[in-house]
Amino acid sequence: MNDKFDIIIIGSGAGGLTAASFAAQKGYKVLVLEQHAIPGGYLHGFKRKGFFFDSAVYSIAGCGKNGYVKYLLDKLGIYEKMEFLEYKSIYRIILPDSDVVLPTGIENFKNHLVNLFPHEKDNIDAIITEMTMLYEMMEMEKFGHKTDPKAMMAILQKWGKKSYGEFIDAYISDEKLRRIFYSLWLFCNLPEKKASCLFAVLMLMIHIVEGTHYIKGGCDMLAENLVKYIEEHDGVVRYSSMAECIIMEDGKARGVRLSDGTEFYSDAVIAGCNAKSVLQKLVSDKDSISGVVKRRIEKLEPALSSFAMYFAARVDNAVKNPFGEANQIFYLEENDNDAIYDACLNEKNGVFKNLLITEIPGEQKDGVKTFNVYSLMSYDRSQDWAMVKKKLSEKLSEKVKKILGGYIKEIVVSEFGTPATFYRYALNEKGSMYGFENTCDPYKGLKLDNKTGIANLFFAGHWTQPGGSVYNAMTSGYNAFELAAGIFKRNEKVI
Repeated sequence: MNDKFDIIIIGSGAGGLTAASFAAQKGYKVLVLEQHAIPGGYLHGFKRKGFFFDSAVYSIAGCGKNGYVKYLLDKLGIYEKMEFLEYKSIYRIILPDSDVVLPTGIENFKNHLVNLFPHEKDNIDAIITEMTMLYEMMEMEKFGHKTDPKAMMAILQKWGKKSYGEFIDAYISDEKLRRIFYSLWLFCNLPEKKASCLFAVLMLMIHIVEGTHYIKGGCDMLAENLVKYIEEHDGVVRYSSMAECIIMEDGKARGVRLSDGTEFYSDAVIAGCNAKSVLQKLVSDKDSISGVVKRRIEKLEPALSSFAMYFAARVDNAVKNPFGEANQIFYLEENDNDAIYDACLNEKNGVFKNLLITEIPGEQKDGVKTFNVYSLMSYDRSQDWAMVKKKLSEKLSEKVKKILGGYIKEIVVSEFGTPATFYRYALNEKGSMYGFENTCDPYKGLKLDNKTGIANLFFAGHWTQPGGSVYNAMTSGYNAFELAAGIFKRNEKVI
């Protein structure tokens, strides 16, 4: 293999593969370095006793006709190579005092809430109007629409440092309706008093406006198709290749050294992995990192991980499907989300007070369906995850069967994962599911953007702005590609 490339990408998650695909499309000589034996990061799947399971990604927002993920895949010409199965609802939320399915589509979403809470009609209209404005101002630029810088600054001044709870409380008076809105915190990994207002609102609006989908055959099909595209455009994806060092020359990123000593050189490097680890461990010239960036990364904390259950079960189709039109159930055991969050951090405060239960579309075998279950849990909650896994697996199984009722006739296969599992396979710090915390705290919540402050080195993926999810990781990946391509434009390189 030639050791000189135009762009090297570290990591084959959604962000890295997006950056690599667009770079390959433009004719750049691309190398993707992946530490695992398969591509995808959290997009990858696995098999147990003949059943396929998605490891972490079970639905992808933004794949509908108005979706940004579709927009990117259409630009690559690969959207039609996959079959996207649309969900009619975002999720079913089960609270101590509520049981509600939240539909997709602005009017559907609004009208459904008004029917449930007619006395809040004016407030619901007002909050939907504000959410729509925020979404259009902050998302439409990605589709090529111009935004007003003054209007954007006004948004940041009004909501940039506010919590998601403060946003909801500014419009909604009914406590039960507030708690329904708060339930989105499972997407943010932080309860409403701690979660970033803008991140949470955009996550909700993306699902409402752009739809949420599953990819037939597994969400790893997205990674497979991106890898295929890269290789068809003369790019190289190299597996079992652990990056040990980013080679620096004259203060610029010039390549990557692997753990086995192999070196590859390039004009630009895109790191689709933990921004803190990249700067603290991989960059060989620490003097090239500015003091401001060093202080910022010290404050960033990884988001929560999860305790996970994957199972295949025979279902009773004579029993009403508990998921309805939603593919997932958000279960919150009590109304105090801060108390639930505390249980994520400390075993003394209980366990499995939050659950996200997903039913994968279709049957892999006659009468057998597959399910994913996640309960937010801190990596630091235990020092012995092997012991915790044995201790908690049966408890989680029983709780899930109780919630799903008679719909589950028999579990035929089950597998469990812990925060240590998520770290081991994807090397996300502390098994983080969403990169760095999506916090409203301005002193530790300001994620780095794609620029690192080091010439020719860029970030991509959920460790950068705008944050966690495949949608945001692909957004970041495309932005990183454009910045890297700018190097060649400035140098007037002809390719």
